[in-house]
Amino acid sequence: MNIPIAIGAGGGAKLSGWEYGEFGEKATLAIRYLAEQTETGKSQAWDGKVSALEFALVITRADADGKLQDMLGIDAVEATRLLWDTYNPHIAWIPFIAVVFVAAFARFVFNRVSLKWSDMNV
Repeated sequence: MNIPIAIGAGGGAKLSGWEYGEFGEKATLAIRYLAEQTETGKSQAWDGKVSALEFALVITRADADGKLQDMLGIDAVEATRLLWDTYNPHIAWIPFIAVVFVAAFARFVFNRVSLKWSDMNV
């Protein structure tokens, strides 16, 4: 019974960390915007992988948001809004929502089926 919980906890932690880092983290989105939407970024050789962004642009993730604000002349709120509108990071939650619904349905089915097992009704 605990195997699915262990798999879910371990696998879910890895998957959610990766997905957040690729699609939802503001620093990643800022450096990605710099690579895709600015002349400075477009002149650099970037292979499209998020893991190569820092190396390609020679900008650390810690400095990416500040650099984006400086280059575009916007404040932090405007930078967040720009990144939100450009990359739609809320989409990163869709797979997790789907897993929740599938898990809830599977649990419901399991509970209904297990009621018919004679050794479960002791």
